[in-house]
Amino acid sequence: MAPRPRKRGNKDLPANLYPDRGNYKYIHPITKRIHGMGSDRAQAVKAANILNQRLMAGRDLVSQVIGGCTLIQVLGRFRTEYLSERNHSENYRAQIELRLKRIERELGDIPWYALDLKRLSDWLKPLTRNTYIKYRGIWMEIFKFACSVGLSERNLAELTLVKTPSERKRKRWTLDQYKAVYAIAEPWLQVAMDFAVTSLQRREDLVNVRKKEDFVDGRMLVMQRKTGTRIAIKVGGGLGEVVARAKVLYPCCPFVIGRRPDKSRIGIKKPKAHPFQVNADYLTKAVAKVIDKSNAFDGWADEEKPSLHELRSFGAYLYQEAGYPKKYIQALLGHADAKMTEHYLDGHGKEEWQEVSADLPLNFR
Repeated sequence: MAPRPRKRGNKDLPANLYPDRGNYKYIHPITKRIHGMGSDRAQAVKAANILNQRLMAGRDLVSQVIGGCTLIQVLGRFRTEYLSERNHSENYRAQIELRLKRIERELGDIPWYALDLKRLSDWLKPLTRNTYIKYRGIWMEIFKFACSVGLSERNLAELTLVKTPSERKRKRWTLDQYKAVYAIAEPWLQVAMDFAVTSLQRREDLVNVRKKEDFVDGRMLVMQRKTGTRIAIKVGGGLGEVVARAKVLYPCCPFVIGRRPDKSRIGIKKPKAHPFQVNADYLTKAVAKVIDKSNAFDGWADEEKPSLHELRSFGAYLYQEAGYPKKYIQALLGHADAKMTEHYLDGHGKEEWQEVSADLPLNFR
C-alpha cells in the first residue's frame, strides 16, 4: 500500500519525517514507532536523512535474498524443518507450541530482517525471570535454525541478557508432614500418594498407568511423557502393595489411581477414558486441598508448601535413607543412562525399556 502523498508544505521533508504541532516526529520505517525530533527543522531533517540511510539502505537487497519473509513464515519453517526432526516428548512439544503461538501473536507480522537485538531484548525484558529463561531458550533455537538455513548470520538470542532461575520457594516434604497429610486423605488419595513415593514417577505418568495393559511379566511399563524414557519397573515391595490395594479399592477402574466421581459432576468435565479416571490437575489440587486441611503446615506461605510434584523427591530421599544406591534411584527416576536390558514388542515394533526396581517398603508410615 503506497503512503499518502505529502501536503504541499511538507514535500521537501525526507521520508518518514512528519510535522507534529510545531515539532517534528520520525516514524521508524520497520517498527512504526514514533520518535520525537524536536522543533528545529534543519536538525530534524539532518537526523532523518541519517536514519533513513542506516535503516533503509539495502532493504530491497535483503528482501530479495530472504524473500521478504515475515517472522511467522520463519516460525512455520522452524516447525516443519527443525522441530519435526527433534525427539521431543509430546508434553514438551506442547509447551514449545504455546510459546511459538505467543511469539506469533505479538511479533509474527514483522519482517524477519527487522528483528534486531534491541527489538528482541525489548520483547524479553518485561517477562518474569523464569518465563524470560524459557522464552530466551526457544529464541535461541529459532535463531539456531535461521543460521543453519541462511536467514541469519549470527544467533542474536545468545547476545541477550542471561538470567539464572529464581530461588526455589517450595520446601520439601518431611516424614512427619507426609504422615499427617496421609492420615486424613481419602483411600484413593492414599493410594496415589504411596504410588508417587514408591514409583518416583511424574504426575502425568502416574495418572495414566493401567492395572493390566501396563504390567507385563511382573514389571510396570512406563514411557515417561516428559523425557520419552521407557522404563520397566519390577513390581515388588511397597509398589506391589499399592497396586494390590488399588485393584481392591475400585476393581472396575482400569487405572491404578482412580476415584468414584461426584454424581453432580458427571458429564461436566472433559471426556475421560473411564468415569473413575483422575486427571493430573485434579490429583494436584486434591493433594493441595488435603495439605491445607491438615495442621502440618500452619504458618507456612502458600508458595512454600510442598506439592504433589515434591513427593517425587521425597520418595527419592526415602529410598536413599533405606540404603538404596544413587544409581538405583536415578534409574527409577529415569535420569540415568543405565544399560537397556529388555525389549518389548508392541504394535509398532520393538522398543527399548530400561529395567529398574521399586522395592521401597511402606513401613516408613
